[in-house]
Amino acid sequence: MLQRLAGSCSDGVTCPTVWADIETETVVVQGYVEPATDTLPPAPDGETRVRIPRSILLAAVAELR
Repeated sequence: MLQRLAGSCSDGVTCPTVWADIETETVVVQGYVEPATDTLPPAPDGETRVRIPRSILLAAVAELR
C-alpha cells in the first residue's frame, strides 16, 4: 500500500510526488520525464528517469526518518 510522503500540489496525483510502499519497503517517485541528452544517456529498458524538485525529495526523506 502506498503512503504519500511529499508532493507539490493539493490533489497529490497530478504533480511531482514521492510515495513509500510500506509492504515492500520501496519508494515510488512521480515526476517530469527527463529526456536523454548528450550528457545523460537513455535509461535502460523498463526504467525511466524523472525530475522532481529537491524540496520534495528532502521532505520525503524527512518523513521516512
